[in-house]
Amino acid sequence: MIHIKTKLMLFFTVLIVLISALALYLYQNNSNSLTQYDQILKRFFLLNEINQRTVQVSGSIQAFVQSSASDPELLENYERQADELGQLNSTILPEIENDMNYVLVKNYSNMISSFLEQGRQTIDQARGTDLAAYYERMTQTDRTAGFIQDTTLKLINSELSNYQTFYDLMNAKNEHLQNMAVYAFLAAALLCTLFTFWFSEGITNPIRRLSAAARQISRGNLAVSEVKVNSRDELQFLAETFNGMCANIRQLVAEMKQKSELDALVKKMEIRSLQNQINPHFLFNTLNMVSKMAYVEGAEKTSDLVDSISALLRYNLKKMHNDVVLRDEIAIVREYFYIQQMRFGERIHFSETIDESCLSYVVPSLTIQPLIENSFVHGIESYEDGGELSLHIYRQDDLVIVEIRDNGIGMKEEQISKLLRQSVPPDGTTAVTLGHETTEGYSAGREEQRWTENVPSPPSANGIGLTNVLKRLRLYYQREDIMDIESSPGQGTIIRLKLPCTKEEKAAYV
Repeated sequence: MIHIKTKLMLFFTVLIVLISALALYLYQNNSNSLTQYDQILKRFFLLNEINQRTVQVSGSIQAFVQSSASDPELLENYERQADELGQLNSTILPEIENDMNYVLVKNYSNMISSFLEQGRQTIDQARGTDLAAYYERMTQTDRTAGFIQDTTLKLINSELSNYQTFYDLMNAKNEHLQNMAVYAFLAAALLCTLFTFWFSEGITNPIRRLSAAARQISRGNLAVSEVKVNSRDELQFLAETFNGMCANIRQLVAEMKQKSELDALVKKMEIRSLQNQINPHFLFNTLNMVSKMAYVEGAEKTSDLVDSISALLRYNLKKMHNDVVLRDEIAIVREYFYIQQMRFGERIHFSETIDESCLSYVVPSLTIQPLIENSFVHGIESYEDGGELSLHIYRQDDLVIVEIRDNGIGMKEEQISKLLRQSVPPDGTTAVTLGHETTEGYSAGREEQRWTENVPSPPSANGIGLTNVLKRLRLYYQREDIMDIESSPGQGTIIRLKLPCTKEEKAAYV
């Protein structure tokens, strides 16, 4: 992720480097021009000073000669000026010489050296008595001085020509640099404008989309599409966080709806339980008294039957809100088996095959007994003989499988599909009906009775039907594939619960 601060720092760093490079280039060009200009002026001054020193040396020679070569001050003045001219001559080649005037400058330097030598000879001849030699030396000195002055003028003219060329080139270069500076300024302004537009759009567009999505959510529309941001900076992180928040809100709302539906089912079960109970403490106390009286009178089977009825009623009333371990459900199923066995005797045969390792898993209360009751009432209750009902519990991978089998009248495929679809509306969401519940399922009656569509069968004795159990299990485990039904008319029915092993309780509920 590239931070917005990093983007700004990178842009301004690049901009400053480019402007600094341009400024350095302009400075270097200006410095080079000034250096060349200084060198030209220095050459002008050097040539002018050489010319002046030549005239001064020639004048010093004449002054010394006219003083009868006896004035030491004039001699000292000549020697000083000759030394200065010699020093100037030593700088001619490195300062003035180039490929165009090499020969001229070399001759010019040699003339100055000859002039100084001739001047020294003229001074020496002036101290002697040979006037002819003195006159010849003096004439050569004056002639050489004239040559030096002429050559100086030629070099100055040459420098003036070079200066004109340099001046024209410098003007052209200055104009070029000015144009470059203007273009660079316009390019920098355009670059800044484009960057400002791009940067501001990269910030404002995601913010506008986030604001629009936030307004939709504030109005209660949670089905907003995800806000896509590809800037790879804090705004992308903000958009991803916002999208995650929206997903969490939708999930929480869905969970709240499911919890409210589950609570509605529980309330519905409570209402039916309240409708069925008449002073439960009085009822339990009465049943206990009847059980004890039967035991005292020697009717032990009657006493056991009353105890089973009491346990079944107490479980239905007290466990309505609680999750229970599978062991508790099996215990109440056995009580139900015992009651029905006492009612029907040899007409009905009950059996069970249970894996003891599965009994510690937690399940919703009133899960198995209502299904057992439905299978009995709508499957085999009408049999005069040979009715079989069995319960099988075993592990399969990460599931606890609960199978309830009967050899009853069975049902058709379309009725099975209708049963399994009752708790799931067409849009796939979970629906809960709070009205009077009936169980689309087994049709009670004799063997010749048939399934009839759209004719509801009576609810279970405890007020909880197969459809209610299916809804509660789907809400509790948050999965649709929780129940299978295998059946065909006249071939019996298998109801198979596939309960995830999500929670295990080592200690049984009391």
